Amino acid sequence: MNIEELAGLVDWVEYEIVEKNISNAYDKLIQALQQNLQANQQQSSFEEQKNTLLSAIGSVDLSQLNKEQVAFLGWLHIEESVGDQAIKSVEDILFRNVIDIATSVKHLESMYSGLQTGIGHIQELRNGLPEQCFEFDEDSYDDVLIRVKFEGEASLANVRQFKAWGSKWHEIGRGVAMAHGASPDDFKIVGASKGSVILVLSVAAAAAKTVLSILKSALEVADKCMDIRLKAGQIQALKLSNKGIANELLKEAEKTKETTISAALDEQIASLKLVKTKDGEKIVALAKSVKSLIDFVDKGGQLDFVIPQLPEEGEEDEAEIDDPRRELVKELQTLHHEIRHIEENIKLLSHDKDKG
Repeated sequence: MNIEELAGLVDWVEYEIVEKNISNAYDKLIQALQQNLQANQQQSSFEEQKNTLLSAIGSVDLSQLNKEQVAFLGWLHIEESVGDQAIKSVEDILFRNVIDIATSVKHLESMYSGLQTGIGHIQELRNGLPEQCFEFDEDSYDDVLIRVKFEGEASLANVRQFKAWGSKWHEIGRGVAMAHGASPDDFKIVGASKGSVILVLSVAAAAAKTVLSILKSALEVADKCMDIRLKAGQIQALKLSNKGIANELLKEAEKTKETTISAALDEQIASLKLVKTKDGEKIVALAKSVKSLIDFVDKGGQLDFVIPQLPEEGEEDEAEIDDPRRELVKELQTLHHEIRHIEENIKLLSHDKDKG
């Protein structure tokens, strides 16, 4: 995670968590429950405090962040206390997995304490980072960082796989770049990480929009195919003598993938206003790009994006408001937001698959 992402995360926590008084909502519910622990005390309702907390943590949208920022929130123990997963945890504590009130209070206090400690670390970061880190830079409109993570069947265990996926990513970069009248060299490698191999690419915002749009299609097909494959696996687990149903479902998953590739290509051709009679070479390259990117995601590869941030309302000057790049950034943010929601659904399906 770079300095700009870290500064953006600090701002996000202050706006989404601190200003919404989420810590206070936890504290109020804990106090209401503690009253019911006192001897000879009439049991009182905590419905209002519970609803206030659930509403507050439910209003926090983690999909605004990229994966590295969310992972950092997890390390700070903030992620577990906000968002949809926190709602489930609180409801489990209060209703589904109740042992007694004292135990419920103990679990809520743990979430509250983790949140408070995490917010404290965020404040330390705010105080420790130079003020320039929090200033808006209009040049940030121009480029988007893409982290390419090689995982699952798209992992890199040897040089042969490195060569194969390197070739695929050349196809992806070449097709998208050509569609925008640019060169594959405009997909710049600006960093790499060890562990799970991660390449960090810097690309023009317009090209990044195309990659995001294709990725959205790839994830939508991954979502559908995983659901189909999950059902096929459940049927196979029954060990029926007739295996035709499961096989037909698996064939349907492949058919869905092929249909999505074709639809995604048509969508990009229309979006980029390419004409088959004069842009034939670009369309052929883009077709390879779309197929390779969808294959990459289907095999477990992941992409994460660092989307440029817009200045807060009221902080822009007239030149910034009229800057046409602002609309492109808004489109990037919307696509990224939609993608994160699809990824969350895929994660839930993966969890169901693992349980099965």
